[in-house]
Amino acid sequence: MSFLIADLTLFYAATAPDVQNILEQRAPEFANLDMHLRSGISFDLARVLRTKGLPFACVLGNDASSLPKDLPNGNIYQFR
Repeated sequence: MSFLIADLTLFYAATAPDVQNILEQRAPEFANLDMHLRSGISFDLARVLRTKGLPFACVLGNDASSLPKDLPNGNIYQFR
């Protein structure tokens, strides 16, 4: 497990433009995407990640039914 953690690079982005900049520089292996960024709701970013074939998880504080119908493309887990 330690070899996996040593090879892990994390990027933090608080706004949609920050995410776009990261995506222009490199393709992440996985993205953990908060649906409520400082710059607004990030549904469009989720669509970009899906179009690029990048696996991602959506994190949101409200009910999963608030996701647009075209976004759920797998299992949805809700924690309450």
